Amino acid sequence: MNYDNNRPSSSGTYLGRDSYRTPRRENNGGYEYQDRARERVRDSPYGERSTPEYERRSGNDRYDDRRNGNDRYDDRRNGNDRYDDRRNGNYRPSRPSHDTRNDRYNSNRYYRDKGDRSDRGDSLFSYKPRYDDRQLKGRQRVPTQDLKPKLTKEEEIERCQKKLASLQKVPNIEDITIIDSKWGVKPKGFENVTAQRAKLSGLFPLPGYPRPVDFTKLEGVARDRLLNSNDILNGSSKIDPIDSRNSSILFIKNINFGLIDYLKITEYFNKFLSQIDIPETTLNNVESKRKTKDDQNLIIEFKNNTCATIAMALNSRKLSFNEMKLVKNDDEGNPIHQGGQETGDNIVLDISRPGEYVVQCLPPYDKIKEDEIEEVVIDSPRKITLLVSPTLNETELISNIKEIGTIKGFQLLREIGTKESLGIAFLEFYIDPTKYQKTINAIPVMQTLIEQLKESLLIEDAFFSCIIPDKTSIQDCPIDLSTLKKLVKNEHVTTHPSLRVIQLINIVTAKDLMDDANFKFIQKDILQEVSKFGNLRTIKIPRPANDYTPGISQFSQPGLGKIYIEFDDEETALNAIMGLAGRMYNDRTVLCSFYDYNDFKNGLL
Repeated sequence: MNYDNNRPSSSGTYLGRDSYRTPRRENNGGYEYQDRARERVRDSPYGERSTPEYERRSGNDRYDDRRNGNDRYDDRRNGNDRYDDRRNGNYRPSRPSHDTRNDRYNSNRYYRDKGDRSDRGDSLFSYKPRYDDRQLKGRQRVPTQDLKPKLTKEEEIERCQKKLASLQKVPNIEDITIIDSKWGVKPKGFENVTAQRAKLSGLFPLPGYPRPVDFTKLEGVARDRLLNSNDILNGSSKIDPIDSRNSSILFIKNINFGLIDYLKITEYFNKFLSQIDIPETTLNNVESKRKTKDDQNLIIEFKNNTCATIAMALNSRKLSFNEMKLVKNDDEGNPIHQGGQETGDNIVLDISRPGEYVVQCLPPYDKIKEDEIEEVVIDSPRKITLLVSPTLNETELISNIKEIGTIKGFQLLREIGTKESLGIAFLEFYIDPTKYQKTINAIPVMQTLIEQLKESLLIEDAFFSCIIPDKTSIQDCPIDLSTLKKLVKNEHVTTHPSLRVIQLINIVTAKDLMDDANFKFIQKDILQEVSKFGNLRTIKIPRPANDYTPGISQFSQPGLGKIYIEFDDEETALNAIMGLAGRMYNDRTVLCSFYDYNDFKNGLL
């Protein structure tokens, strides 16, 4: 017998399924045949039609059974699979092979079980295809439907009002306390001090720089300084000429300080101020003092503008030469006699303000209060100084002045303790703001009132306290955002006269000038550019000190951050301003202005 056709394949199965019979063993004189396939049927858990019937069919027949639902996976789709129990029967069938991409986007057949919003009748949330038919129209986005129903104008207003009413219940973010936050927390003792004044005090340097005082003692320092009404911590946070450095500086001129001791002159002013019973004066009223190089002028900077204005009242006062003379001793300590001026002569004080001094006009008043007289007269172009007899009665003096004009403020200086008059008073008349909206137009009226005061028998002399007519710059408004543009156009301030000295502002910083090599480069660069406008005589670039600390020294070192240039004539200086103003230097916009020549020559920067 040929057994080749019945030989098993490499997989262990026989090649002929219908005709193979293998003689296994002989039993009772005959062959016993066993069909392996039938044996598998009997042992299979799927019954008679499972494995044998499925394996005998061709590949196409098996695929048809799957289409007709006779596949072994159909039982799982009918809920007989263990995974269906977990899904609660919500089985999402896989995409059939004959389904197209267009059918998926334009049919809801695969999204019916995703929600029941359409079942509730909410047509706004029914499924919408994201794109149009891509096969016909291409990839075009369908405009999104507005989900909010259109409201009438009245309904929209009502909706907004309800929304605003709900927002009013929201607490202000500034009222919400953040735990352990350091933002907006002021140091102890500075609760009523503005941030600008705190920085100007010099107590808070920039990070990385040494602190002037121990922060554990900061509260005590603040308490002591706040007791002094002249301290910068007590000032209001504003930018006014009354707070400027020039408002506190006076020149004492035409005195030979080679023979006169300038320290004695300074002490005379300080002693006179310390005896006045007003809050602005203390035992030490002088901030700094120095002589000019020619020994002919003395520059005194007082603690505040009020002290400077009172000291101006001592103009033309005579002092004893013997009391003020400079005493020099020889090696043995004996005084050396100096000639040049007789000992019987007196010294006449010639006092003036800096050329860059600007006085600000007070805010206009709404109505005139004839029955109320203010006890303090603030520095302004309308402030008048009166020199009277110390024995004169104040009530009698006020009655005499009322015959000349309506009094707005009157202040008689008295001595501390005794309350006796010192013979100096300050006065301000009411000036109709409707007739004289600009202070410069009211100056002639005030000059007429001053002439009438001089004619009074009770008044020895009367003059302006802060201005020299047609010379002192007057500012008619405060400095804020609403007036800044007008001030730049010289609409509310007196135009500065043309001079041969100019100052460049916002061109350098203290940090730029600390390095020697960088300083030389800046100086050479500025000279090269400025020389294009004409011949220049002098250039001054104030440099920071070696121990300079940002946040402190820039307020005590004059002129730091500016450059001063002196030309041969005023025309060249004007051309330089026109050519340099508004240009960029080291990413900074340069500002230019004229600067008083006498202030520049005397080192008042």
